[in-house]
Amino acid sequence: MLDLSPVLYKAHYGNDRIGENSISYRAIKYIMELILEYDSKYFCIALDGDRDKLKRKEVYPEYKSNRNKERPIEFKTQLPIILEFLDLMGIRYIQHDASESDDLLASLSKIFSDSKIKNIICTSDKDLIQCKNKYASVATIKRSGVKILTKKDFPVDPKSFIQFQAIVGDGVDCVPGCKGIGKLGAKEIIDEYKTLENVYKNLDNLKPRHKKLLDEQRKDVFLSRWLCRLHTKLDLGNIEDYTYSFSYDKCLEFLEKYGMETSLYNKLAQIEFDF
Repeated sequence: MLDLSPVLYKAHYGNDRIGENSISYRAIKYIMELILEYDSKYFCIALDGDRDKLKRKEVYPEYKSNRNKERPIEFKTQLPIILEFLDLMGIRYIQHDASESDDLLASLSKIFSDSKIKNIICTSDKDLIQCKNKYASVATIKRSGVKILTKKDFPVDPKSFIQFQAIVGDGVDCVPGCKGIGKLGAKEIIDEYKTLENVYKNLDNLKPRHKKLLDEQRKDVFLSRWLCRLHTKLDLGNIEDYTYSFSYDKCLEFLEKYGMETSLYNKLAQIEFDF
């Protein structure tokens, strides 16, 4: 399961190919490479909904306020081409008006994990670390392919990740956290006490400075945990809705229609051979 947004940004800003459909070319190439690398029966793409309709934004207006800048204009012309390709490949893409792609991925991962099916969440957002379990892996999106995160990549146990994030905060999403306590301090606290509730029961046992900061910023800390906790109960259908099948000839026509480069023809042929 793949968050499309970071793929689009990497295709746009890391683009060394000049052309009318350069973003869609790179995004489609990326998707094809994932299909070939993981040879999965299931595949899904998640897209962000309307940011202004988010419940998080309603509760905390500063949430992601640093992202008010319009997306590159090219996205509006290139996204329909990418979605056309996904339709031809039979790959389902999901988007809910008031949901972030992270929530969609978290909910979908839970559906697969509850059915004991291994799944990989491909994202650039560290919040999805909280979804890591026996069946779910988290992979960070690179310019080429993904890197599956291992235990050494997690600052704390994934089960405690949102407790850790509640203290650290997230400058990218304007999540306040507890100002004055960094990653090392937060790790020390959460490794010892596991949950915020247990941290606050044991304030007197903390370092005096940590005690003071956490006490003064209690409201922000609990708000931050709420902002970072992903929704895992969105209704996204059944597992079999995420199998995919495609017509090689129609996909070939698509590549010709948009003047895609030869490398994509070769990848499509390989996918057809492996399918």
